[in-house]
Amino acid sequence: MLVVNDERFLREAVRDALSENGFNCTSCERGETAMTLAAAQSFAVAIVDLRLPEMSGVELLKALHFAQPDMQVIVLSSAQDQELVLDALRSGAVEYLGKPLHDEELILAVQRAVAVNGLSLGERRLGVRLDDLAARIEGYARVVNGASAEERHHVICDEAALLVAHALGAQKSSLLLLDRDGGNLEVVALVGSELEREQIDPIKIGRGIAGRAFEDAIPMVVSDVRTESHFAADLAPDRYATNSFVIAPVALPTRQFGLLCATDRSDGGEFDLEDLAVLRALAIQVAERLDREADVRVEFAPVLDPSTHDSTALFADNSLLDLAVDEPDALLLGGDTSERDAEIARAICDVISNEVDPVNLIPKVLHAIELALDADPVSLYLINAQTGELVLEGTGTRGLRVDRDVIPVGRGLMEGVLVRGQLVAVSDPEQDPRYDASVDAPVDEKPGALLAVPLKLRGKSVGLCRLHLAQGSVISAGTGEMLAAVLSAAVRNVLLYRSLLESIEEVAQVRREAKAETQSIRP
Repeated sequence: MLVVNDERFLREAVRDALSENGFNCTSCERGETAMTLAAAQSFAVAIVDLRLPEMSGVELLKALHFAQPDMQVIVLSSAQDQELVLDALRSGAVEYLGKPLHDEELILAVQRAVAVNGLSLGERRLGVRLDDLAARIEGYARVVNGASAEERHHVICDEAALLVAHALGAQKSSLLLLDRDGGNLEVVALVGSELEREQIDPIKIGRGIAGRAFEDAIPMVVSDVRTESHFAADLAPDRYATNSFVIAPVALPTRQFGLLCATDRSDGGEFDLEDLAVLRALAIQVAERLDREADVRVEFAPVLDPSTHDSTALFADNSLLDLAVDEPDALLLGGDTSERDAEIARAICDVISNEVDPVNLIPKVLHAIELALDADPVSLYLINAQTGELVLEGTGTRGLRVDRDVIPVGRGLMEGVLVRGQLVAVSDPEQDPRYDASVDAPVDEKPGALLAVPLKLRGKSVGLCRLHLAQGSVISAGTGEMLAAVLSAAVRNVLLYRSLLESIEEVAQVRREAKAETQSIRP
């Protein structure tokens, strides 16, 4: 915390109140000194008096935001400084507190500001990471495409392990593929291991952590394997340096190749859900490369009864494989989509990094997807906790077609996306018996290709995003996985920001009521 106030008593009172509640405080009495401090070290929050000698609080606020864009500034003011307060809020102050201060009100305000600071840093970090991921995927594609036909399989595998290690900051990474008999996983690429891959025994499907992860086809992230009792029988002494790992299936909707694994973060920390999302995106890229290299055409899963089949993704209509390749806007499943996916990720990254108003974040992200995939509209829905319906949270801004405000549950293709967390992609949805135009189509009910991806927070479905594409278009599973991961992260940030605003408004309402009550009892 940085406390800037020329009144010694008030400055020390603020510092002492914050210190007693566990905040590390630095204080000064002048704006120039505060700017020097901000140039030398990082602060999450600054508490600035609006009336300072030589430099006003508003001028200092602007200077601090320029020096550290993620720093949140709370301003202090007297009752007569209403115009100054408004100017400070217009200039980016996160909150203002009136004098005299109440310790609990101060602590609550600082706690909210710290949370907003974390959100801001998180969005900035996510933007940087997405940009880095896009660049790494592009680099992976270039290296693989440049390899000779004889070496390409080995390059796909070796570069995949390196890609995972670098993208996740892992000391160790590995790629395991199913053997020819289909009963074991073999390590085909390693990074950071003291053993050669030939020294590692095959892993039987269903045995050990990796064998069960492959059998269940479920990505997993474990922060500390010692606290997970169901892994107790699989633990080996000194296997992990940090006891944290992350695993993702290398698979397409109709074929499973193996696993990508990463262990031991270089910084000694624990892997998290964001790391898992990155690994899943990389795993899809590797799966598509392996599939093309094996010269196996991707087949669509048959139309299934959703009550008897639990798949991670559903693709309908076998005729899609015969789409004419001379249609410039057609997106063919099984084609090389890595460069396009990288461009989409970069476009989304730019929005997340540059959009300062979280209210506009989702519409602008959806608009970037609309432009990249020539979709109209792209809409994001969240579950209403009271009714269970899907309520439109935001849509892109192309505005050529209008999507529905509310989608009922239990009908159409959207049911599988919401209830079972399935990714659904169909080129001609009218041929699918589950299709319900009143649910699955925009308001005009015109047919067209459809992609719908589930949105999850902490493993729980919170909604979905659907893309209405041109008739006959198909999109890759990798693109769908990438969109699901990135949009889930964006939704998480927006919901956190919204909860912070509600908390701030609740406190402000309490203050207004308390002030009104005080005024009403004055003689």
